[in-house]
Amino acid sequence: MAGRWDTSTCNGGLRWQIFESNNGYDYKNTISNAGLFLLAARLARYTGNIVYVDWAERIWNWIEGVRLLDTEHYYFYDGASVTDNCANITTYQWSYNAACFLAGSAYLYNFTQSGLWGDRTENILNGLQVFFDSDSGGVMYEVACELTEKCNTDMRSFKAYLSRYMGLTAILAPWTYDRIYAHLVNTIVNGIAQSCTGGNDGVTCGTSWLVQGWDNTAGLGQQMSALETVQNLLINKVPAPYTGRILPSSEPSELSGSPESSESSQPSETSVLFESSESSESSQLSQSSDSSESSESSELSELPEPSASSESSQSSQASESSQSSESSQPSQSSASESMSNDNDRSTGGDEMVSLLLIMLLGASWWITM
Repeated sequence: MAGRWDTSTCNGGLRWQIFESNNGYDYKNTISNAGLFLLAARLARYTGNIVYVDWAERIWNWIEGVRLLDTEHYYFYDGASVTDNCANITTYQWSYNAACFLAGSAYLYNFTQSGLWGDRTENILNGLQVFFDSDSGGVMYEVACELTEKCNTDMRSFKAYLSRYMGLTAILAPWTYDRIYAHLVNTIVNGIAQSCTGGNDGVTCGTSWLVQGWDNTAGLGQQMSALETVQNLLINKVPAPYTGRILPSSEPSELSGSPESSESSQPSETSVLFESSESSESSQLSQSSDSSESSESSELSELPEPSASSESSQSSQASESSQSSESSQPSQSSASESMSNDNDRSTGGDEMVSLLLIMLLGASWWITM
């Protein structure tokens, strides 16, 4: 992926297609770069290698610099053509673009404990409001195609990625938990519950959760979207994603703090703690970590490095953002209190969540038959 970073046009970025013969080769779109950003963020947290953080920062800076990110509202736009050097932006907004950058920023915050990534996580979460319809009680919808009934097969699955990465963010950056939980609950109560009543089985889900009842559409994307939204109500029941480093165990609620919990942009041990369900997993990971780190170091040495100027800019931005986040973000104690109340919020609701999961899984099985 790093080898496909193309500086011949638009000063960087990945193209939508790999081969010149493919339609879309002349287009640099946000999701191609969002996927690389998320991959870099996950590898940074998993391996502890700062080179991946540098790559994530390079991708973010390119997206912002080419104006695929509107930093006033934190809207992520679709892409731009290389034929005019990305001068004209296609301003469609897709939920999975924002979702990938949300999760990637949360991973990087959790790993670095940097106020820079905490602020970016918060700002993206604020920008997600465009995908929740206030007139229907806050139901999630695909703003670029759903109201006009123009969503194709791929687009009908985009809400699945948004729900999944919102749930992941609630674990990696727990001060976001309450807002994310509210978004998911409102979507289920006011949308999914009345949408997933169609088909021969009576539990098939439709594309739009804004209409009253089932909208007479069905497919894998529809079931994925509903299932991901429902099951992410249970995100507080599992630990954060594992890392490749063995550290003292911790409860999920202690995996990270609020953005101002550390002014340092260096990795904090508390940001990568996890609780393994099997002690043998820890033993196996410990035995393999030395060899994997040496081979990984060899591979990473071949990757292009971000320029010195961009690194100094990143350091300056991180320092400034860390200082400003102390006044703008919730306190660490409020984040801990938020996660400590998870069980209270879910009391009495787990049975309903389980029932909805069973219904959705049954409908998914029926569609694939």
